[in-house]
Amino acid sequence: MDTTMQHKVLALLLSALLLNAATRSDALGINCRGSSNCAAGRAHALSEINTKVQGLPDANVYPNGQHIACSDNICAFLQNISGTKTAAQIKGYVNQLLAHGCGKCGSVPTEPGNDVGTGQLTVNWIVELIMSPGEDDKVRVHVNKPTETAVN
Repeated sequence: MDTTMQHKVLALLLSALLLNAATRSDALGINCRGSSNCAAGRAHALSEINTKVQGLPDANVYPNGQHIACSDNICAFLQNISGTKTAAQIKGYVNQLLAHGCGKCGSVPTEPGNDVGTGQLTVNWIVELIMSPGEDDKVRVHVNKPTETAVN
């Protein structure tokens, strides 16, 4: 093969690799990414959130954006889903993040295909918390019934 042909083949292979990398980042699957503020959170924030989530009644339902469980300013919530998810489903998603090695923040797809763009449970730094009266300031869970207080 002459040098010109080798350069064309190399350029074609490089283009294919770059296109593949761009496609993968667009369809980011389970990951431990989050706000740069996640670094300031507790070392085991996700474990604390998991403890609270595992205590939720399986039948509780959660829509997009509702804070499900928090550890300081790091909270679990759903994004990009259609409808709601149950606490039973959320327990599985949090376990997947822990099994993936996440300690503070991350996202896990809620639908088949490992694409968080089609629905995800996110654990990330949030700007403000809604607290119930008498709730401690360390770990809190927001249940989906407005008349209930958070689980301490």
